[in-house]
Order: sequence, then C-alpha cells, then structure tokens
Amino acid sequence: MWEKDKLNRKEFADFLCTLIKNSDKYRRSEGENSYVIALDSPWGTGKSYFLELFEKYISETEKQNGLRIIHYSAWENDFWDNAFLPLLYALYKEEMLSVEAQGEKAGNCVKDILRLSVYLGKEVGFKRLETVLGEDAAKMLKGGVDHMLEKPEQGIAPVFQDYEEFCRAYETIRGMLSDYQKNLEGYGKIVIVVDELDRCRPDFAVQTLEVVKHLFNVEGLVFLFAVDMEQLGCVIRGIYGEGLDARNYLNRMFHYVTHLPEPDSGLYFKVLFEEKRENFQAVYQREEQIDQAAGFVQGLADGFRLSLRELDTIWKNYMILYDYKLKNYLRIEAHLLYFLFLVMKYRYADLTAYLRRQEYSRLDEMPELEKVLDDLPEDSMLQGLFKHSVWWKLEELEGWLYGRSLGAVGSRQTRIAGVQGDTIITTGSGEKTVAIEEDTCFLGLLYAPDFVHWEQIKRLSIVEYMRKQLELFEFGGE
Repeated sequence: MWEKDKLNRKEFADFLCTLIKNSDKYRRSEGENSYVIALDSPWGTGKSYFLELFEKYISETEKQNGLRIIHYSAWENDFWDNAFLPLLYALYKEEMLSVEAQGEKAGNCVKDILRLSVYLGKEVGFKRLETVLGEDAAKMLKGGVDHMLEKPEQGIAPVFQDYEEFCRAYETIRGMLSDYQKNLEGYGKIVIVVDELDRCRPDFAVQTLEVVKHLFNVEGLVFLFAVDMEQLGCVIRGIYGEGLDARNYLNRMFHYVTHLPEPDSGLYFKVLFEEKRENFQAVYQREEQIDQAAGFVQGLADGFRLSLRELDTIWKNYMILYDYKLKNYLRIEAHLLYFLFLVMKYRYADLTAYLRRQEYSRLDEMPELEKVLDDLPEDSMLQGLFKHSVWWKLEELEGWLYGRSLGAVGSRQTRIAGVQGDTIITTGSGEKTVAIEEDTCFLGLLYAPDFVHWEQIKRLSIVEYMRKQLELFEFGGE
C-alpha cells in the first residue's frame, strides 16, 4: 500500500507503531493505564493524508502488529452537547461495548451510560468529573451543601447520591472497555485516532481531552490525537482564560508529543499531478517538464509559505482554469505563470495594494519569488517578464517574441504594434509581420490565445492584466 506514499511517510508510520506497541514502558506514573499521544502538525500539512495511510497500514497488519485501530472524527461530532457520548458511540460501533448481559444487568449498563451522558452534558459536569479523581473536592460538593442548607430536613444522604451514581456509572464504562480489551485475542493495543480536534468548538475540544484523560483511562487503550498544538493552546486559553499556561495543561493531557515530518511541496505537486495526469498530455509531454513544474511549485510554496492544504486549494483552481482556458496554452511557461498568478491572488487578495504598499515595481523585487528566480533557467522567457515593471502597459512592453518554428523573433526591444487576423505586427528592430502559431509567446506573458484580444488588453498594465485573467477565480471554503 505504500506505493501511494509519495511524501515518504512510511518511516514515520513505523516509528509510531513502535511507540504504540511499547507504550506501557513509557507511562509517567501509577494509575495511568491508557496512553495518549499528540501528533502535532499545523493546519494543512497533511495530517489527514498521513492518517489515512497509517490507519490502512495498521488495519492490513493488525494481527502482525497486535494493534486494532478505530477512527474518530471529533469535528464531525461537535454538534452534540457533550463530548462523551459521540466518542462512546464510535467505540460501540466497533462492538467494544457489547456485553454478555441480559435483563436487569443489561438494563443497568444502559442506565449508567445515559447517566454519565446526562451528567457530562451539564454545565458542572466536568467539575464533577475532575472531582471523581480527587481534584478540588470542595467545589464538587458545593451544590450538595447548598441543597442541605436549603432543605436540612432531608438529611445528608442526597448530598452524595449524584456522586455515588456518577462513580458507579464511571466504573461500569471502564469495566466494559477493560473486559473487551482483555478478551480481544491476538491484540495488545486498541488505537483510537482522534482527528480534527482543533477544528471543534472550544468547549467540545476541551471536553474531549478531559473525557479521554479520565473516563477512558483503561489499560490497553492508546489514543492518537492529530492536532495543531498552537491552535489547541489558543482554544484552551479561550476556555480557561489567557493567564493559563496552555502548554503545561496539554503536557498533562498527553504522554508524548510527536511531530509530523516537514512535507516536500514539490513531491506533493507530483502526487496531485499524477492523479490527473491524463488531463495534461497536451502540455506536460516529457518528464523533465513535470520536474520543472514541481521545482517551480516547490519554490512558490517555500517563498509564500504555503501549506499542503493551501497548495491543494490552489491546485484545484488551477485545474478549473486549465479546463476553462489553459488547455489551449501549449507552452509550459504559460502554466507556470498562471500557477504563480493564482498563488499571488491566494496570498494577496488585492495584489495591487500589496505591491504599492511594499513599493515593489517588479516581480523580481518580491522576496517570495527569490528561490523561484534562482531556479529558473537563465534563458527562461519568464526571466524577462519578472524584470519588467508591473505598472507598464502591455503595449509598452519590450522583449522577445517566440515561436517553435520561428525561434526568437526580433530582439529584446521588440514591441507589439498591433494584431491583424492571425498575424502580429511588431516594431523595435524594424517592422515585421509574424504569423501566430499555436505556441507563439511574447515575453512569457502573452500566448497564442491572447493575441485575438489585443485591442481590449493592450492598455492594461501587467498587474491589471493578471487581475483580469483571474477575475472569475476566488478562493474560499478551504
């Protein structure tokens, strides 16, 4: 299955397997039965892609590794009023809560599950949960004490009734999970992957952590949280206040924090490309062209600090643009250029304002493009374009006119004077008439399909032309 591992993540998957299988050795203190791992990686760096491969890997080798894996998407369940029941249901679907019980015993199990769910749905539910484990007991009893003071004739018994019922329900659930794990022949660990916790509403995210820490503290259970620790820290502070040491709080929740290796954006581009390769036969005809595009995209991703998810969003817009018009642009330079245009529009919704604010007049002045320019061949048509002022009108531009059968036409000072039918009239080193071929290109900016619109576009600046070409494309909903 690792033939799909285009980002070279198998080594990390093997590391996680080793960590999980030997996690009993790494517990921090007595009373800690389950083991909780955080897979820390910022939004959009490929956590979900990795988890898909990792879960399949564990499933296909579960007998060999002694691991059984269960997936739980926290974000898909945060519409519920508490985090306990959705997670419990995920285990129930995997038959982890099936009990050999009928009649009164089975009924009591159901009652205990419902009782826990109701308690944890209350505003004070998690204060009760913490106190079951001995934290801040005075606060837990406050409600009961208030009740006793208001109605002393009922005696002290009602003070502890809720507490006793909660403890019994808590032990019931732990016992069911423990029995299941012990009876699961051939498996040493049950791995529960909790994905997209940092996308949940804040109270649900915190509740999920607390539930796992306390209610699912069962030997043989290993939880793997895929999270952005920085974002999760913001969520924690939003619940408990800005003064809270969120990192210390999370360190108490997780026994081990590991990090997803940095992705290679060039490799990821090739992954995306291979999925749709048959769509691009007219343009990407040779492997060196694919390598050139991958290197170009790698430079853009580094320069503009694009995550894999952001790169995926831009790629989808590129595919739409390709189907709409770019499939008629046969030069690879056109596709690199428009990918660049999409990246700049994604990063700077108002590129004109950004360039003016930074006082950039040429694209090669943008530090984001430094690596791209360094990697471009000296004879690339785009080199000349990047050295022109983005404020110049198209009719003012000077550069080479290219064609496959013609080679370079004119000189570096060639300008387009006009377009008549399927011919271009140039000036600069004497007036010439050049036939428009399917691969004709001027300065790496204008291509064969563009010349028919010359009269409408000639008074646009480079940046205005770029905006016009992408006016149908907006980014949103990532």
